[in-house]
Amino acid sequence: MDQQSIIIFVATHVKCNPPAIPIYVPLHVGREGREDLGYVGDNIGKNISDLNYLYGELTGLYWISQNIQGMDYIGLCHYRRYFINEQKYPLNRQEYLSILKDHDIIVPVHQQCDGAYYDYFCRFHNGKDLDAVGRALKTLYPDYSDSYDKAMSGQRFFYGNLMVTSLDILKDYADWLFHIFSAASAEIDVSNYDAYHKRVYGFLSEQMIMIYIMKNGLSYHEVPVGLSEQKAETAMLINQLKELLDRGKRTEASSLLMDTLKKRPDLLADNADTEGELKQLLQSLR
Repeated sequence: MDQQSIIIFVATHVKCNPPAIPIYVPLHVGREGREDLGYVGDNIGKNISDLNYLYGELTGLYWISQNIQGMDYIGLCHYRRYFINEQKYPLNRQEYLSILKDHDIIVPVHQQCDGAYYDYFCRFHNGKDLDAVGRALKTLYPDYSDSYDKAMSGQRFFYGNLMVTSLDILKDYADWLFHIFSAASAEIDVSNYDAYHKRVYGFLSEQMIMIYIMKNGLSYHEVPVGLSEQKAETAMLINQLKELLDRGKRTEASSLLMDTLKKRPDLLADNADTEGELKQLLQSLR
Protein backbone atom coordinates (compact mmCIF):
# COMPACT_ATOMS: atom_id res chain seq x y z
CA MET A 1 0.00 0.00 0.00
CA ASP A 2 2.86 2.38 0.78
CA GLN A 3 3.98 2.30 -2.86
CA GLN A 4 0.61 3.36 -4.26
CA SER A 5 0.40 6.81 -5.81
CA ILE A 6 -2.32 9.36 -5.09
CA ILE A 7 -3.04 12.99 -6.05
CA ILE A 8 -5.88 15.13 -4.77
CA PHE A 9 -6.51 17.99 -7.17
CA VAL A 10 -7.91 21.12 -5.54
CA ALA A 11 -10.26 22.85 -7.97
CA THR A 12 -10.00 26.62 -7.64
CA HIS A 13 -10.63 29.82 -9.56
CA VAL A 14 -8.87 32.07 -7.01
CA LYS A 15 -5.61 32.11 -5.07
CA CYS A 16 -6.00 29.59 -2.27
CA ASN A 17 -4.20 27.91 0.61
CA PRO A 18 -4.42 24.14 0.09
CA PRO A 19 -3.33 21.80 2.90
CA ALA A 20 0.44 21.70 3.33
CA ILE A 21 0.51 18.03 2.30
CA PRO A 22 2.26 17.13 -0.99
CA ILE A 23 -0.66 15.08 -2.37
CA TYR A 24 -2.84 18.23 -2.65
CA VAL A 25 -2.28 20.00 -5.98
CA PRO A 26 -4.22 23.19 -6.91
CA LEU A 27 -5.93 23.00 -10.30
CA HIS A 28 -7.07 26.28 -11.86
CA VAL A 29 -10.48 25.46 -13.34
CA GLY A 30 -11.80 27.77 -16.02
CA ARG A 31 -8.21 28.86 -16.66
CA GLU A 32 -8.79 29.65 -20.37
CA GLY A 33 -8.76 33.43 -20.86
CA ARG A 34 -8.18 34.10 -17.16
CA GLU A 35 -5.26 35.52 -15.18
CA ASP A 36 -2.54 33.00 -14.40
CA LEU A 37 -2.71 32.09 -10.70
CA GLY A 38 0.52 30.08 -10.85
CA TYR A 39 -1.26 26.73 -10.69
CA VAL A 40 -1.72 23.91 -13.16
CA GLY A 41 -4.50 25.04 -15.53
CA ASP A 42 -7.33 23.00 -16.95
CA ASN A 43 -6.71 24.58 -20.38
CA ILE A 44 -3.70 22.46 -21.35
CA GLY A 45 -3.97 19.19 -23.21
CA LYS A 46 -7.45 17.94 -24.04
CA ASN A 47 -9.87 20.20 -22.19
CA ILE A 48 -13.19 22.05 -21.96
CA SER A 49 -11.82 24.94 -19.91
CA ASP A 50 -13.74 27.52 -21.95
CA LEU A 51 -17.01 25.84 -20.88
CA ASN A 52 -16.37 26.45 -17.18
CA TYR A 53 -19.28 28.91 -17.07
CA LEU A 54 -21.53 25.90 -17.79
CA TYR A 55 -19.68 23.10 -16.00
CA GLY A 56 -18.05 24.72 -12.97
CA GLU A 57 -15.54 22.40 -11.28
CA LEU A 58 -16.42 19.65 -13.76
CA THR A 59 -14.00 21.19 -16.27
CA GLY A 60 -11.38 20.04 -13.76
CA LEU A 61 -12.85 16.53 -13.66
CA TYR A 62 -12.78 16.40 -17.45
CA TRP A 63 -9.16 17.61 -17.56
CA ILE A 64 -8.05 15.01 -15.01
CA SER A 65 -9.82 12.21 -16.88
CA GLN A 66 -8.23 13.16 -20.21
CA ASN A 67 -4.71 14.11 -19.18
CA ILE A 68 -3.59 12.23 -16.07
CA GLN A 69 -1.91 8.86 -16.48
CA GLY A 70 -0.03 6.39 -14.31
CA MET A 71 -1.66 7.15 -10.95
CA ASP A 72 -3.30 4.58 -8.70
CA TYR A 73 -5.74 6.96 -7.03
CA ILE A 74 -7.01 10.38 -7.93
CA GLY A 75 -9.26 12.86 -6.17
CA LEU A 76 -11.06 16.14 -6.65
CA CYS A 77 -11.68 18.59 -3.81
CA HIS A 78 -12.40 22.34 -3.80
CA TYR A 79 -10.27 25.26 -2.71
CA ARG A 80 -12.26 25.51 0.52
CA ARG A 81 -13.81 22.04 0.84
CA TYR A 82 -11.74 19.05 1.93
CA PHE A 83 -12.36 15.59 3.28
CA ILE A 84 -11.50 15.73 6.99
CA ASN A 85 -10.69 13.28 9.78
CA GLU A 86 -12.11 13.14 13.32
CA GLN A 87 -9.73 15.93 14.38
CA LYS A 88 -11.18 18.06 11.54
CA TYR A 89 -7.88 18.10 9.61
CA PRO A 90 -7.72 17.33 5.87
CA LEU A 91 -7.03 13.65 5.25
CA ASN A 92 -3.42 12.77 4.54
CA ARG A 93 -2.00 10.18 2.17
CA GLN A 94 -2.09 7.26 4.59
CA GLU A 95 -5.64 8.03 5.68
CA TYR A 96 -6.85 8.03 2.08
CA LEU A 97 -5.02 4.81 1.22
CA SER A 98 -6.31 3.10 4.35
CA ILE A 99 -9.92 3.82 3.31
CA LEU A 100 -9.36 2.95 -0.34
CA LYS A 101 -7.87 -0.41 0.62
CA ASP A 102 -11.41 -1.55 1.46
CA HIS A 103 -13.60 0.78 -0.64
CA ASP A 104 -13.89 1.72 -4.30
CA ILE A 105 -14.61 5.40 -3.78
CA ILE A 106 -14.65 8.13 -1.12
CA VAL A 107 -17.60 10.55 -1.23
CA PRO A 108 -18.92 13.27 1.10
CA VAL A 109 -21.33 12.38 3.89
CA HIS A 110 -24.66 12.34 2.07
CA GLN A 111 -27.19 15.14 2.24
CA GLN A 112 -30.81 14.33 2.97
CA CYS A 113 -33.74 15.89 1.11
CA ASP A 114 -37.11 16.36 2.81
CA GLY A 115 -38.72 14.56 -0.14
CA ALA A 116 -37.74 13.06 -3.48
CA TYR A 117 -34.45 14.35 -4.91
CA TYR A 118 -36.21 15.21 -8.18
CA ASP A 119 -38.57 17.61 -6.34
CA TYR A 120 -35.66 19.03 -4.34
CA PHE A 121 -33.72 19.81 -7.53
CA CYS A 122 -36.76 21.42 -9.16
CA ARG A 123 -37.18 23.83 -6.23
CA PHE A 124 -33.83 25.44 -7.00
CA HIS A 125 -33.23 24.74 -10.69
CA ASN A 126 -35.05 24.09 -13.94
CA GLY A 127 -36.54 20.60 -13.78
CA LYS A 128 -36.63 20.44 -17.59
CA ASP A 129 -32.82 20.25 -17.58
CA LEU A 130 -32.90 17.24 -15.28
CA ASP A 131 -35.55 15.64 -17.50
CA ALA A 132 -33.22 16.14 -20.48
CA VAL A 133 -30.42 14.37 -18.63
CA GLY A 134 -32.77 11.53 -17.73
CA ARG A 135 -33.80 11.06 -21.36
CA ALA A 136 -30.19 11.12 -22.54
CA LEU A 137 -29.14 8.60 -19.90
CA LYS A 138 -31.98 6.21 -20.72
CA THR A 139 -31.23 6.44 -24.44
CA LEU A 140 -27.46 6.02 -24.21
CA TYR A 141 -27.32 3.73 -21.16
CA PRO A 142 -30.68 1.98 -20.77
CA ASP A 143 -29.23 -0.40 -18.19
CA TYR A 144 -28.87 2.63 -15.87
CA SER A 145 -32.59 3.46 -16.03
CA ASP A 146 -33.59 1.73 -12.79
CA SER A 147 -30.73 3.35 -10.88
CA TYR A 148 -31.68 6.75 -12.28
CA ASP A 149 -35.31 6.34 -11.21
CA LYS A 150 -34.30 5.17 -7.73
CA ALA A 151 -31.92 8.12 -7.30
CA MET A 152 -34.58 10.61 -8.44
CA SER A 153 -37.23 9.23 -6.07
CA GLY A 154 -34.75 8.77 -3.21
CA GLN A 155 -33.84 11.35 -0.60
CA ARG A 156 -30.04 11.12 -0.51
CA PHE A 157 -27.38 12.79 -2.64
CA PHE A 158 -23.66 13.54 -2.50
CA TYR A 159 -23.08 17.29 -2.54
CA GLY A 160 -20.29 19.15 -4.30
CA ASN A 161 -18.76 16.75 -6.84
CA LEU A 162 -16.01 15.74 -4.41
CA MET A 163 -14.58 12.25 -4.74
CA VAL A 164 -11.44 10.14 -4.42
CA THR A 165 -11.18 6.86 -6.29
CA SER A 166 -8.97 4.83 -8.61
CA LEU A 167 -7.91 6.53 -11.81
CA ASP A 168 -9.69 3.81 -13.81
CA ILE A 169 -13.02 4.42 -12.07
CA LEU A 170 -12.69 8.19 -12.37
CA LYS A 171 -12.00 7.96 -16.09
CA ASP A 172 -14.93 5.61 -16.64
CA TYR A 173 -17.27 7.81 -14.61
CA ALA A 174 -16.16 10.95 -16.46
CA ASP A 175 -16.60 9.33 -19.89
CA TRP A 176 -20.11 8.21 -18.90
CA LEU A 177 -21.04 11.58 -17.40
CA PHE A 178 -19.84 13.79 -20.25
CA HIS A 179 -21.33 11.48 -22.87
CA ILE A 180 -24.73 11.95 -21.21
CA PHE A 181 -24.31 15.71 -20.80
CA SER A 182 -23.19 16.12 -24.40
CA ALA A 183 -26.39 14.47 -25.58
CA ALA A 184 -28.59 16.35 -23.09
CA SER A 185 -27.09 19.71 -24.11
CA ALA A 186 -29.17 19.64 -27.31
CA GLU A 187 -32.22 20.22 -25.10
CA ILE A 188 -30.73 22.51 -22.46
CA ASP A 189 -30.94 26.25 -23.15
CA VAL A 190 -29.19 28.52 -20.62
CA SER A 191 -29.48 31.74 -22.63
CA ASN A 192 -31.87 33.28 -20.10
CA TYR A 193 -30.08 31.98 -17.00
CA ASP A 194 -28.03 34.24 -14.72
CA ALA A 195 -24.33 33.46 -14.22
CA TYR A 196 -25.03 31.30 -11.17
CA HIS A 197 -27.64 29.08 -12.82
CA LYS A 198 -25.65 28.84 -16.06
CA ARG A 199 -23.37 26.41 -14.22
CA VAL A 200 -26.17 23.96 -14.91
CA TYR A 201 -24.04 20.86 -15.45
CA GLY A 202 -22.31 21.33 -12.11
CA PHE A 203 -25.73 21.19 -10.43
CA LEU A 204 -27.03 18.38 -12.63
CA SER A 205 -24.03 16.19 -11.83
CA GLU A 206 -24.56 16.11 -8.08
CA GLN A 207 -26.88 13.10 -8.25
CA MET A 208 -25.05 11.41 -11.09
CA ILE A 209 -22.32 9.94 -8.88
CA MET A 210 -25.05 8.29 -6.79
CA ILE A 211 -26.53 6.73 -9.94
CA TYR A 212 -23.12 5.53 -11.11
CA ILE A 213 -22.29 4.01 -7.72
CA MET A 214 -25.67 2.25 -7.47
CA LYS A 215 -25.57 0.76 -10.95
CA ASN A 216 -21.96 -0.44 -10.72
CA GLY A 217 -22.23 -1.77 -7.18
CA LEU A 218 -19.28 0.29 -5.96
CA SER A 219 -18.37 0.13 -2.30
CA TYR A 220 -18.21 3.70 -1.00
CA HIS A 221 -17.10 5.37 2.19
CA GLU A 222 -18.68 8.64 3.31
CA VAL A 223 -16.25 11.16 4.83
CA PRO A 224 -17.14 14.54 6.37
CA VAL A 225 -16.23 17.64 4.39
CA GLY A 226 -14.74 20.64 6.19
CA LEU A 227 -14.83 24.25 5.05
CA SER A 228 -11.48 26.00 5.23
CA GLU A 229 -12.61 29.54 4.34
CA GLN A 230 -15.44 31.72 3.08
CA LYS A 231 -16.59 31.46 -0.50
CA ALA A 232 -14.38 33.83 -2.52
CA GLU A 233 -17.36 35.75 -3.94
CA THR A 234 -18.86 36.12 -0.45
CA ALA A 235 -15.61 37.52 0.92
CA MET A 236 -15.34 39.93 -2.03
CA LEU A 237 -18.89 41.19 -1.49
CA ILE A 238 -18.29 41.70 2.24
CA ASN A 239 -15.16 43.74 1.51
CA GLN A 240 -17.02 45.89 -1.05
CA LEU A 241 -19.83 46.53 1.43
CA LYS A 242 -17.43 47.46 4.20
CA GLU A 243 -15.60 49.86 1.91
CA LEU A 244 -18.87 51.60 0.96
CA LEU A 245 -19.97 51.80 4.60
CA ASP A 246 -16.58 53.22 5.65
CA ARG A 247 -17.17 55.97 3.09
CA GLY A 248 -20.63 56.65 4.47
CA LYS A 249 -22.40 55.27 1.40
CA ARG A 250 -25.07 53.23 3.15
CA THR A 251 -27.65 53.49 0.34
CA GLU A 252 -25.13 52.29 -2.24
CA ALA A 253 -24.09 49.42 0.04
CA SER A 254 -27.71 48.35 0.50
CA SER A 255 -28.36 48.46 -3.25
CA LEU A 256 -25.20 46.47 -4.00
CA LEU A 257 -26.13 43.83 -1.46
CA MET A 258 -29.72 43.41 -2.63
CA ASP A 259 -28.82 43.41 -6.32
CA THR A 260 -26.07 40.85 -5.78
CA LEU A 261 -28.21 38.51 -3.70
CA LYS A 262 -30.91 38.50 -6.38
CA LYS A 263 -28.34 37.02 -8.76
CA ARG A 264 -26.35 35.00 -6.25
CA PRO A 265 -28.53 33.91 -3.29
CA ASP A 266 -25.99 31.16 -2.64
CA LEU A 267 -23.54 33.74 -1.23
CA LEU A 268 -25.71 33.91 1.89
CA ALA A 269 -25.73 30.14 2.50
CA ASP A 270 -24.05 28.83 5.65
CA ASN A 271 -21.40 27.03 3.59
CA ALA A 272 -20.53 30.31 1.82
CA ASP A 273 -20.97 32.87 4.62
CA THR A 274 -19.11 30.69 7.12
CA GLU A 275 -18.72 33.41 9.76
CA GLY A 276 -22.24 34.83 9.37
CA GLU A 277 -20.75 38.20 8.49
CA LEU A 278 -22.84 38.73 5.36
CA LYS A 279 -26.00 37.87 7.26
CA GLN A 280 -25.11 40.52 9.85
CA LEU A 281 -24.58 43.11 7.11
CA LEU A 282 -27.92 42.17 5.58
CA GLN A 283 -29.68 42.74 8.88
CA SER A 284 -27.98 46.09 9.44
CA LEU A 285 -28.71 47.37 5.94
CA ARG A 286 -32.42 46.52 5.88
